[in-house]
Amino acid sequence: MPRHNILKVKYKVNRRSAVLYLTGELIAETRIEPERILRDWLENGVLFICVCCDGLKHIDSAGMSTLLAASHRYHHAGGEVAIAELEDKINCILSNSLLKRYFKLYPTLGQAVEYLQGPEDILDRREKADQDLKTSLAADREKKAERKKAARRKTTTKKAARKKTAQIKTTTKKAARKKTARRKTTTKKVARKKTARR
Repeated sequence: MPRHNILKVKYKVNRRSAVLYLTGELIAETRIEPERILRDWLENGVLFICVCCDGLKHIDSAGMSTLLAASHRYHHAGGEVAIAELEDKINCILSNSLLKRYFKLYPTLGQAVEYLQGPEDILDRREKADQDLKTSLAADREKKAERKKAARRKTTTKKAARKKTAQIKTTTKKAARKKTARRKTTTKKVARKKTARR
């Protein structure tokens, strides 16, 4: 007689954390949807997951592989997967397969959520500190850029002033030389005229 391989999946997401509720059987034929959900959450920065198994009636090696792979992926990304409210039968399966040591197991959903809240708060504080540092560095870069800009303006103004002064001096010298040359020429002409009259 065929078994009814049915798995109902519900979830709640809150920023970085989420609760995945599994009801029914987590086996090869039903693992695709929870796998997709867990991968999507990880890609979107939801790093702290509680899998609530109070309605889970059966799990096979494929189902355990799904949870184990998710645990490894989340741990590698700096997150964590906790499992709550396992039925005794499922708990025995995990214990006998030695997979129990790879999971954080909690008797109640509240305890699992409370445990995950700690790392989530730490990550929030770390990200806030990183953001504050980035903001501070950006402000410092902006101040340096402003100082460089002001220094360039001063340099440009000084160069322009020196150039203008040099031009004025050159023009004055030229005018003085021209005036002196005209006087000399006029004096020579007057002298020649006087000499010619004599």
